[in-house]
Amino acid sequence: MTGTMNLRELLDCFSGSLLLCVASVNPKSMHYGSYEEQKSNIQRYWAAIKLKLKHDTDRIAPIEAMLSEAFSAFESGRRDKGINIAMSLWGSQFEKFR
Repeated sequence: MTGTMNLRELLDCFSGSLLLCVASVNPKSMHYGSYEEQKSNIQRYWAAIKLKLKHDTDRIAPIEAMLSEAFSAFESGRRDKGINIAMSLWGSQFEKFR
């Protein structure tokens, strides 16, 4: 499915998946799918985005480092740290990517 999406659509889905990931680790929120499902979505969208980026390739490594750190935090029980990193990524102005 991601192969037919343009960069803007992929970025929107990636951004939404970051929010759903945060929601999935909050025990008081409505059920938005499992953390593993959201992590998989984020990774799938990110892989497709990297293939379509033409001008902002210098941002790939920092975003991958942040994703890795967020996933590591979630998986080691440091939920607040994972949420902070994911929300920081979410606010990264993806709409400017080209």
